[in-house]
Amino acid sequence: MEPFEGGASQSGETGAAEDTFVFPDGWRRLVHPRRGGVPRTPARVNGKLVEAVAERTAEEHAWIQEYLDAPRSDAALVTEVRRHLNGEPSPAGAAAVAAMVGMYAPPGNAWADSWVRLHGLPFAARAAVELFMIEPHWMQSGAHRYDAWLERLSHARGTRSTEHRRQAADRVRSLLTAADDATYRATVDALSASRTDTHRRIVAAYLAPSEADWVAALCADPEATRERDAGLVSLILCTLGSPDQASRFARVPGFDRSMNTIATAAEGIGNMLAPLLAEDLEKGYFYGEARRQLAQALAEFPTDDAFRALLALADNKQVRPALLDAMDRCPARALRLLAADAGDGTDAPAASASGLLRTHIAGHRPLVERMLPTLDDDLAAVVEPLLNPAGRLADAPADALPAVLTAPPWTRERTMARPVTVTGLKPDEGKAVLWEAGEREAWAATSSWYTRREAVDDWEQTLDSLRHGLGSSDLRPAWVYVHGPEERVAPLLDDWDPVDVWEAADTLKPVAARFGLGALSLLLRVVPRRPSSLAPLLMPYVDARVARLMADWAVRLKSTAAVARSWFERHGVRAAPLLVPDAVGRAGAARRA
Repeated sequence: MEPFEGGASQSGETGAAEDTFVFPDGWRRLVHPRRGGVPRTPARVNGKLVEAVAERTAEEHAWIQEYLDAPRSDAALVTEVRRHLNGEPSPAGAAAVAAMVGMYAPPGNAWADSWVRLHGLPFAARAAVELFMIEPHWMQSGAHRYDAWLERLSHARGTRSTEHRRQAADRVRSLLTAADDATYRATVDALSASRTDTHRRIVAAYLAPSEADWVAALCADPEATRERDAGLVSLILCTLGSPDQASRFARVPGFDRSMNTIATAAEGIGNMLAPLLAEDLEKGYFYGEARRQLAQALAEFPTDDAFRALLALADNKQVRPALLDAMDRCPARALRLLAADAGDGTDAPAASASGLLRTHIAGHRPLVERMLPTLDDDLAAVVEPLLNPAGRLADAPADALPAVLTAPPWTRERTMARPVTVTGLKPDEGKAVLWEAGEREAWAATSSWYTRREAVDDWEQTLDSLRHGLGSSDLRPAWVYVHGPEERVAPLLDDWDPVDVWEAADTLKPVAARFGLGALSLLLRVVPRRPSSLAPLLMPYVDARVARLMADWAVRLKSTAAVARSWFERHGVRAAPLLVPDAVGRAGAARRA
């Protein structure tokens, strides 16, 4: 398998290599690795999370029993679970236990590590396959769960990159890539027994994409090539190892657009991923940040499809930076396609293309002069008047120009004056939360979907059952922090680290109002993940760390600058001394801010 083509997609002024995809260095850390591909060392095992797997399984013993006793539960699967719990290891039984307990805390990768520790990697790989074919069902009212039953599926579920089951599979794939040859072969042999239907074959091939025969079998399987589930399509795309294989999946209804999936698929199929990304960008069923990310990814692919998709959205503020990047990467392609679009005066984008073409020609005159004779007549008719407009004065010779134009000051070496620094100063370590009139009450009254109170009969029992989930990476535990007993939940704020911060502004306001300074560490973890919308959460707080963030955002982030300036206006004399050590300290970003 050739993971990606050599060469360079940035062809400079020649245009000679503008069709060659180069795997971006920034994507290497995003790849779900494959044996023989982009090297990536698996993360270390988190021993505490692995121990939490056993703890959660013990805590949920009675709940598991409800599943096993339910008349609607799959009888064969129940037998596998009982075998596994009675000391006879069963991959399907282990997977079912994980599904019944719930894999959000501890997460799916911890379950995979637990299986490896207890039973070895071959067992863990088979359990990861079975995990996608099991669905636990239950009803819930407040903290009360009931009507549990266990289903064995005929169609895999939970295959999207954000799903807990995918986390387990991703971990197994990473470990298998780094395994020694003997362990790898033993694991592949074990997985062979799991490849009993199309969906299990898809998951098995995803875990071991270096097994060329397995991947080829998927490409020849009509059920796989006609798959419509976006998550399963993503698994397939992350399994393929050549552009020829990708042609079998050229028309897919959609797939997971996470950067991990894009990077992993691109490693295997290169430019063949571009049409799929272009189609998704044109549909535009996502928020601005996702559109920006997708457009920037598309700019990495040196193809006409990719460039046209970006050009079609040239006036979109999330897409335009990626288009300009693509123009710099592939100037010859940009000239040809911009000229074609500018020459079509029938639609609105032509005006934008004309402006871009003028700028492009001005920045690449030598290239344009060389390419002009090779362009089709209709394209040359658009480019030539812009390259050589009527009445244009000839360029003056360099010796006729003043030196300041031919050798501007910034091109000459100069001695940099060393800034005067004062070291050893420390900011005031005092912290305060200063509320404006009615502000704290307004924040306390703010609510979101995550802060709605659930029915609780016994807080002690509820907190015990949720104690692993209170440190979740999302906002779901918020209702506990807003409504739970303060003396019990306050210490747990230090462990809560939500990464998914959609709706965090309204969710965290009542938390900040309730705990004041006790919530500051949480906010300092969360707010920098999306300062454009979350920076106002720090407005009441006076602290050196907050001051540094506000100073940085005031000069670096246009979207957050107004909030940062408001913070300094609000806290004035209290805020300024917090930045004195940085202002007179070593040269760098902190001093510049």
